[in-house]
Amino acid sequence: MKNLINITIFLLVTLSAHHSFAATLRQAATHYPPFTIINGNTVHGIDMEIIHKMAQELGHTIKLVPCPWKRCLKMMEQGELDLLASVLFQQEREKYMAYIRPQYIHVSHVFYTKKGSPIKIKKYNDLHSLIIGRELGAVNFEPFDSDPNINKVDLINNDQMLKLLLLGRVDAVVGEGTMLSYVANKNGLSNKITLQSFKKIGRHSYFTLSRKSRHIDKENALNSAMKKLAKNGQLQKTINKYLSGGKYKYFEID
Repeated sequence: MKNLINITIFLLVTLSAHHSFAATLRQAATHYPPFTIINGNTVHGIDMEIIHKMAQELGHTIKLVPCPWKRCLKMMEQGELDLLASVLFQQEREKYMAYIRPQYIHVSHVFYTKKGSPIKIKKYNDLHSLIIGRELGAVNFEPFDSDPNINKVDLINNDQMLKLLLLGRVDAVVGEGTMLSYVANKNGLSNKITLQSFKKIGRHSYFTLSRKSRHIDKENALNSAMKKLAKNGQLQKTINKYLSGGKYKYFEID
């Protein structure tokens, strides 16, 4: 009887410890192909697969929370979300988000014009005479983002940017190269736009953890999980799958 009681106590303590360790992390889901692709209540993409792999490493679960990018940033600032992906480093954002390291993707920002347009963007100064479409709330690069001499138009998403480019509402659009190429291919627009020679190389994209998250104590564990995925090749394997084609994993929005 004594042994049975001891075993029962052991099991209760073990289950209690496991329950306290497991957590549900609220991950933002904002449509940003090929990083996050939302179709109804189903989500897939580079970011979605990576964050689920990280959570699996830690024994946690993910709750996907759909939100527009600018709203996602505000929710991170207020602690209404735990995690946000595809975040470029910015000192202002570091005040309310901890950047999970290492970075998981290297991004370049590029410019597209309408095919047949006489516009040539070979150097930064060529931007000063143009109307440039950009995604609302997105960080591109400096000095572009803060340059008062460039006429910038904020648009809802990249699909809208390309649509207005073809309609002649903007002279050029700017965005992350992988994403813009994916959106153009998906919409059959690759032969209707021209990639300009000027681009900004050298930015890194991160997952971030809200500093007001109730799981802020898991920052080091998330860093370790990301390092492990990078070291064992799972990070690059996931990215390559979305660039060259492969079998995707799909996740449900609760």
